[in-house]
Amino acid sequence: MAITRLTDIVAAMKSKWTYGDKDFAYEFEVNQHHNTQYPYMMIVPPNSEIPEVYNGWEAYDFEIDFFDLYQTASQQAVALEQKWDNLEDLALEWLNNVMINFNNPTGANVGIYFLEESIGIKRIKEVANDRLIQIKMSFTMRGVTRCMFGSIPTHSPNQIANLSTWLRADSGVTFDTPTKRVSSWVDQSGNNNNAAQSTATKQPLRIPYDGASDKTRINFDGTADELESVTNSPINTDFTIFTVAQSEPVTPAFTNTYSTSFEGNPDVVDCGNPVGGAGGQLFSFTDGAGTDKPFSLSVWANIDPTQPWRGWIEKYEIGQAEYSFRPVYSSGYLYFYLYDNIGGGYISQRVTLLQQKGEWALYTATYDGGGTNAGMKIYINGVESQDSPYQGGVYNAMSLTTSPLDLGNGNTNGYVGDLDECSIYNKQLSTAEIVEIYNLGNPNELTTLTSSSSSLIGWWRMGDGATFPTIPDASTNSNDATMVGMTADNFRAFAPNSEEGTYFSYEFGNAKISLGSSSERIYCNVADSSQAGGEWNARRVWNGDSSKYHIATMWLESASKNLGLKYNNDTTTLMEGIMSSYDNTQTYNAAKFKIGNGTHLGNLDGNVQELIIYNRALTLIEQNTVINYLNSKYKIY
Repeated sequence: MAITRLTDIVAAMKSKWTYGDKDFAYEFEVNQHHNTQYPYMMIVPPNSEIPEVYNGWEAYDFEIDFFDLYQTASQQAVALEQKWDNLEDLALEWLNNVMINFNNPTGANVGIYFLEESIGIKRIKEVANDRLIQIKMSFTMRGVTRCMFGSIPTHSPNQIANLSTWLRADSGVTFDTPTKRVSSWVDQSGNNNNAAQSTATKQPLRIPYDGASDKTRINFDGTADELESVTNSPINTDFTIFTVAQSEPVTPAFTNTYSTSFEGNPDVVDCGNPVGGAGGQLFSFTDGAGTDKPFSLSVWANIDPTQPWRGWIEKYEIGQAEYSFRPVYSSGYLYFYLYDNIGGGYISQRVTLLQQKGEWALYTATYDGGGTNAGMKIYINGVESQDSPYQGGVYNAMSLTTSPLDLGNGNTNGYVGDLDECSIYNKQLSTAEIVEIYNLGNPNELTTLTSSSSSLIGWWRMGDGATFPTIPDASTNSNDATMVGMTADNFRAFAPNSEEGTYFSYEFGNAKISLGSSSERIYCNVADSSQAGGEWNARRVWNGDSSKYHIATMWLESASKNLGLKYNNDTTTLMEGIMSSYDNTQTYNAAKFKIGNGTHLGNLDGNVQELIIYNRALTLIEQNTVINYLNSKYKIY
């Protein structure tokens, strides 16, 4: 039977206030209560009406007063503004709990509903006792009238089988009231898959309810904040993950306006072959006598996925090859090659490029100078990403040639797409240095970076500060490059990634699961620890408005190798790549999961409101049930 009596409503409200005394009275009676424990809550008897009898609803207009002490000896060290804030948080926490109780999250047959647009809260400056501070909250509730019986349908996530984890920002969060820092987040599924963070500098903030459009959320700072599961991950071979989250836009570190567009041969930017460095040539990293030197190449690129392409940064001409860093259209791989013309051989590393086509990414190649492909690394967006090493023929060291350093040249196939911020270093960059260059999806000012700027020997910004056909070298060497086969129209607007962040991640060895946002896209990744190269990615363009929350749904059905990703209530899914080597016996329960941080997408600068995990791939009908529940709660679309 539905709850219909006012006394039932008041009793439920009182039960949600756990901080001090609570009462059902009138405001003028507050001074009549002696030995009151503060903070104190008082429910003023509401007005009620039945606007239309046959609609079956009765409306209750509530006013709730919250009081706390201020001008006492024990409170002198606490600023008045802080006391106001703390009392407001307590009041909003109580409201959260009441709304949860009456808005049917657990499937209980409760016939009371909030009108969220009616909620108001204000400070009362003149109170019944000047040693008190007071908050007044008002709202309207609707209750089913006595003549309306029967069950009220619910669509709670716990009504679907195999619910593993259910974390809601509006329930089960332990946080410090003055600082709002979250130390634990209790799983509401009943499986005790709780998340926690004991280190204060890594604790995200709990932001309380602030109206129907901005409900309670867990806020991550984009730097260090993360929550980790207390026990090992509850995810098995198959899974479905739902998040309600939002990522803030990244603020560029410096002005970056232009990039350069390449349309294939004969388009090339010629950087020349200046003197200096190993072997007497600045951009050569061999002495010509069998010894290599360390170096690194870095470039921002946006590959045209519809056209054949090769070539980013190369010191390579037919018969005079030293090194090349180039994507190859026919294979879908990014290669980093070192050539020994004398020995007739080469060494290389490669990366699959299926997930990066059509969006900006930072690609970096590094070499330790040791003469083996074990010392060669490739990074995508600051993450080491190579698939496998290769070697052909005999390799001793790079051959010293007179070939110029070229940007966008692929010899037989020129590059098709955009390049920006091409740079070269005379040392092997570390992962930390590459992450600094990446700068959360926006190019950085390379000459000001403390760890890598001294090794920067060439930096071509590909439009900023350029006057056609010259692209200046922004490093201290001033080796300007020349555009060949191109026009001034090849300068284009550069569109950096607007946001990036991890909502949920699991990492153990090479096994990885990540769900988040990158470059105005919902993004997910699954990697298989038992198979080399067993990695699958999916992404989906969303509306790009980082002020909006969205529902991201990710699922894996391993038997059919079906990795799916949806944005809000989208009826289509997007998959990229073929997980042919995926081992469908893989499980993901050997380590802990994280919220707010992961290798693929970095730290989240934004908010998470809800995380729901199932230990199987839900059907589309079941997915829609959970998505409808989340949308009904958060009003997302």
